[in-house]
Amino acid sequence: MKTLLTAILMATTFVLPAHAQAQSDSVTLGFGPETRMWVTGTSTIHDWECKVASVDGSLTAQIGGQLSAISATTVAVKVDDMDCDSGKMNKKLRSALNDDNRTPVISFIMDSADMINSTTEMLSATITGQLTLAGVTRAVEFPVAGTRTGNTMTFTGSVPVRMTEYGVDPPKAMLGTLKTGDDVVVHFEVVTPLPDAQ
Repeated sequence: MKTLLTAILMATTFVLPAHAQAQSDSVTLGFGPETRMWVTGTSTIHDWECKVASVDGSLTAQIGGQLSAISATTVAVKVDDMDCDSGKMNKKLRSALNDDNRTPVISFIMDSADMINSTTEMLSATITGQLTLAGVTRAVEFPVAGTRTGNTMTFTGSVPVRMTEYGVDPPKAMLGTLKTGDDVVVHFEVVTPLPDAQ
């Protein structure tokens, strides 16, 4: 139940075909308000899901008439912005991930992207980067799919995370009767507004 990579979750070094490329300017593009992220996991009693209220992030892109490449991505999620629709679950989650307010943010920084396929309207890539969770940073790799609609690009994907690899003990409740599984999945849908073609 912990991860978000935050990560989760999220983002890339893609090369998108551009119709026009007279100039190539580096521009920072923020995540749109439609961006969402959530975490799913299991327990000895039932599966669970935690939503992230707010995701901060940006893409550094090369623009030449249209978006032609993304060279960097950063994502940050506050642990307190995760909501599992359960007061007890929220308390245990924040206690496990925040470590007495010493690690209040989960972050992801992209290292590189291996392009698998790219057309004018969509792309797919394998992303590698550094996920920091509960104060521990580890390398992660995950697939991302991108779809363009007008001047908006939407990137979707999921990142599997094993809590104990970040020093996080899977939460327990009800005197140990309920125990969450070690493996969780961070899902993301990042919406990025693109500038109008010049």
